[in-house]
Amino acid sequence: MLAATFFSDLLRAWERSHDSFWPQAWLFLSLTVRALGLALLIGIPVGILLTRLPRIAPAVNTVLALVQAVPALVLLALAIPLLHVGQAPAVLAAVVYSLLPVVLNTYVGIIQVSPTVRDAARGMGMTGRQILWNVELPLGLPVLMAGIRTAAVYASGMIVFGALIGAGGLGDYIYNGMSRDDAGLIWLGTIPVLILTCAIYWGLGGLARLSRKNSALGMWLGGGLIVLTSGYAVFALMDRLLVPSKETIRVGAKDFTESQILAEILKQDLEANTDLRIELVQNLGTSVSINAIKHGAVDLYAEYTGNLLTNKEALDLPIPADRSTITTMVREESRDRLGLVLLEPFGLNNTYVPCVRRATAQRHGLRTISDLKRAPELQVVMDLSFLTRPDGWGGLAQTYDLRFQTPPTQVSPNLLYQALRDNELVIGFATDWQIEALDLVVLDDDLGYFPSYHAAPLVREAILRHHPEIAAVLNRLAGQIDDQTMRRLNYQVAEEKRSEQEVAREFLLAKGLLE
Repeated sequence: MLAATFFSDLLRAWERSHDSFWPQAWLFLSLTVRALGLALLIGIPVGILLTRLPRIAPAVNTVLALVQAVPALVLLALAIPLLHVGQAPAVLAAVVYSLLPVVLNTYVGIIQVSPTVRDAARGMGMTGRQILWNVELPLGLPVLMAGIRTAAVYASGMIVFGALIGAGGLGDYIYNGMSRDDAGLIWLGTIPVLILTCAIYWGLGGLARLSRKNSALGMWLGGGLIVLTSGYAVFALMDRLLVPSKETIRVGAKDFTESQILAEILKQDLEANTDLRIELVQNLGTSVSINAIKHGAVDLYAEYTGNLLTNKEALDLPIPADRSTITTMVREESRDRLGLVLLEPFGLNNTYVPCVRRATAQRHGLRTISDLKRAPELQVVMDLSFLTRPDGWGGLAQTYDLRFQTPPTQVSPNLLYQALRDNELVIGFATDWQIEALDLVVLDDDLGYFPSYHAAPLVREAILRHHPEIAAVLNRLAGQIDDQTMRRLNYQVAEEKRSEQEVAREFLLAKGLLE
């Protein structure tokens, strides 16, 4: 039964994702090899240098070990301020994470060579460089290859994590599957990652065993592989830096289903109605998305007026008493302060909505948020950002004088409604498909606490100066996606397990925006 479910889920995921699978698999492998190549290019010379400067070797290895102890997500976060989002920070983090085994094993492999062997080489008249290339490196190669094996595993793991900052690759399937509770999509990303990583690991292990039996042949093959890997990394780096590429408009997508659907709608609309080349940058958090567009790492994406108004990385403004002025205020301030243009809204208002099961509402007599004061035993469930948002939990509890018996539980936005129990209050979103599917009761914001969250394309002003056709095309989406339509699109992707590409295309065709 489990095997049948596994293969059924995997087949369905393949059917809706096979067009993008091979490019994503190649991107994962390419990024992994680039990161490993750069780690070898840096780590091997450093390891050799430490054998000549043994006094500083412990300090250098200790620093690298401390870096290795930093959690992968933290390392990615530290790379974002330097290189923003996309492939570059993911590769940088993978290189840093992979350095320790390369440096340490190069160092250990060389210093473990017997002094007697070195003395014999000197007695034969070899120079220091000749001893390194003809004695130390061949004899130390098995240890070095073991370090490279470990570094390859670290690099591949970090590249998977890189999907969280828009690096792409097979990690996109894994994280989208996790956020949508789609086991097939998770396996579609996980299985090839495991296969490719194991192939690299076992292949390098074979070279290590060969180098023990035949140091000369192992040196040629292992050294050739190191040169090829490092050469590919340098080539890819120089190609990106020196070769002018065709201008690409990068459309950002956040790390939840609705944003990914809207991003696909923007992408397909622009591809069909302009001559521009469009690229998606996926799985970005809200603050990461705002920083990415401010620094030009993405050119446009679908954003919500409430986020722009209150986020510290955006406008960081107080919520006005007159909620009807928010969209106009955000549009003016975004252009003046950030150089960003908010185009016409899609029509949906994805504001926060507290909701409970119908039985819970009837038992406690809940119709408004103010009524929650009579149900302090409820367990509050919210998304990961709501607890600390300026328009989030602290202000809501203070405005309505709410006091619950237990602290709130934080989960990913797409997991808010998993196993919703009768004693839970979910802080959801107005366009969540689960509200209708689960027959939930939305509590009225009777004191008007929440700002509006009208979704609209947010575009860099510099891009619109060069390509004014973007605004003309995307403004045709104005008023085309109301709350009910967005719930339906979310349901089709999250529950019916259809791809966002298919759902977006079907929507655009129905609206007459695609031929």
